[in-house]
Amino acid sequence: MDSLQQEIERVRREQGNFGNGGSSRRNKRTDINSELMSGEIILWEGEGKKPDGVDASDAPPKLFAIFWLGFSIFWTIGASIGGGFMGLFGVPFIIIGFKLLFSKESKPHYAITNMRIFTDVNGHFHITPYELITSARIQHDNDGTADIYFTVVNALPVYSKKDMYIQGMFFSKIEDGDRVYNIFENAVFERKNEIQNKINQ
Repeated sequence: MDSLQQEIERVRREQGNFGNGGSSRRNKRTDINSELMSGEIILWEGEGKKPDGVDASDAPPKLFAIFWLGFSIFWTIGASIGGGFMGLFGVPFIIIGFKLLFSKESKPHYAITNMRIFTDVNGHFHITPYELITSARIQHDNDGTADIYFTVVNALPVYSKKDMYIQGMFFSKIEDGDRVYNIFENAVFERKNEIQNKINQ
């Protein structure tokens, strides 16, 4: 294993989140500035459009919302018939059900720093160091936006050479895609040179 590969393995172990190509969590919109490490600066930050089609990650929340709303309506009707004013207690739950079902997701939010890429999509906040990105490509869409796809090296929880596999992530439908892609390529080049220089010292 060469020195650069050793550095990649070190970064992977420090992330402590095998199988995700970096750190990942689900929460409300995250302030990226609060996540920056020492010496890390934001080179680009912007929003994209929600990808076309149904995201598998959206299905469970919507199914839960349908169940919640249906049960709330059923309970409220039953309580109204059986106890009159008791049905009023179900109204707030019906309102919550409608909000869960018809609330609009926020636009995907992305950032490129001199060390990592950040994605915040539907509350899924994900950070990936450049050391784990093996390749990238840009695809232009008919609406003038562009998608940038990243190939990320990952490891399963029990590490061995056989545990390596590849997964992908992307920036979806961003404006001025060529400029953003160039920023990313330059950032990766500078970061990997910085790491190699530290190794060679």
